[in-house]
Amino acid sequence: DTDTQGDNGGDSRRDTDTQGESQRDTDTQGDNGGDSRGDTDTQGESQRDTDAQGDNGGESRRDTDTQVDNGGDSRRDTHTRGDAGEVHFFPPLYIQRYTFALTCLTQHSVKSVVDFGCSECGLMKLLPTVPSLEEVALVDIDKQLLQSKKHIIEPELRHYIYRRQRPLHVKLMAGSAELTDARLLHYDAVLLIEVIEHLEAGVLERVTDNVFGNMRPRLCVVTTPNSEFNVLFNNDDPKKFRHWDHKFEWSRQQFQQWCQQVCHKYCYLVEYSGVGSLPSRPHSDGLGPCSQAAIFTRQQQTVSHKSLPQNALCYELIAESDFPFEKDILSLEEKIDFEVSYCLRQMFVSCRDSVSIGQPVEIRIADLAKLYTVRNLCDEAGVRESLHRCHQQLSLDGLCVVLDADDSDNEDDDSGGWLLSECHVHVGHRESPGGHLSVTCRSQQVTWGQLSVTCRLPQVTWG
Repeated sequence: DTDTQGDNGGDSRRDTDTQGESQRDTDTQGDNGGDSRGDTDTQGESQRDTDAQGDNGGESRRDTDTQVDNGGDSRRDTHTRGDAGEVHFFPPLYIQRYTFALTCLTQHSVKSVVDFGCSECGLMKLLPTVPSLEEVALVDIDKQLLQSKKHIIEPELRHYIYRRQRPLHVKLMAGSAELTDARLLHYDAVLLIEVIEHLEAGVLERVTDNVFGNMRPRLCVVTTPNSEFNVLFNNDDPKKFRHWDHKFEWSRQQFQQWCQQVCHKYCYLVEYSGVGSLPSRPHSDGLGPCSQAAIFTRQQQTVSHKSLPQNALCYELIAESDFPFEKDILSLEEKIDFEVSYCLRQMFVSCRDSVSIGQPVEIRIADLAKLYTVRNLCDEAGVRESLHRCHQQLSLDGLCVVLDADDSDNEDDDSGGWLLSECHVHVGHRESPGGHLSVTCRSQQVTWGQLSVTCRLPQVTWG
């Protein structure tokens, strides 16, 4: 027992040592307390940084002349200090602006667009989602910045997996929006997203003349800060601009006055809108959105552009890329024939059981032409032409397609004119270990000499 107590005594000493370590830990915690105070200082600096952002809603536009930086505005857009706390935009204000621009492009079925002041090419991440787009030109005056961001215009893995239905060619160009480049004269649309407020009066006049007078796009989208919204920011000086590089910030009346001058001088129509409203703040209803917007549409459907020499290429091409897309190998007639035949077959199967044995099935051509997938390709006249090409029998009055109810019972029957334009059959090893593959062509237009069948499975033999 005494020895055991001695051992316990040793344990007691070790406990004492442990207490010493605990004391050292406590001292360390004291040091951490100093770090905590340092963290508090850091938080103070962070707070000062937040206050320094001040206005926000603004951009981190670094451009010095006609182009500006689209990047970097997301953090300040989502965390803006206001007089009643903090102003939050969700989605972030820059995303709202981008979405607004994309909606305009989609609604007007724009095929080509110039984005002046593209800077870090943030909008390029979303532009491929516009189905009608085939050409994009991203223009900025900061050549060095464009060189560092040229990888952004390259297609990503998702663009190869989910391919576009149309080709898309993207150019990254260094140049000033004051100058006219002959390569961009025939583009459908121009975007000026948070650009004009960075321009001196003379530069703005020249940019306006170039866009609306020389390029004359059928659509132009302009956004700029709404100065009436600035009262929500916690600024000592109520007239303080949102960004150090802003040359002006207009009220809604001033902006609309400028837009009306543009419309009168260059024959455009304008529609006003905006992004960045705050429904959670009732007192902000009369202030308008944080960013006001104007959608200009050209009055003339056709326009003659200013004649420029062939070598009027004032922008420097930094990089260009092409996005993958689904290449359509079928002609329009083949698409129509395929869709009409498929829909006719579906209608035939659905009503075949309601017809007495031996009686033909009649399907109204007007009903066939009303189907969504058919009317997207052609009208009723186009359906009739397709039925004629496929040798379908019509009723005496020409209003219906007449089909024999017994024709579909025999899969080896070569009559009926069902068109097989293209067929891809995929047989996996696991799904079909036996490897038996049967291909039947029921089109009168296709002969076996014209039909190509490729098999990539070693288990399948032509016998």
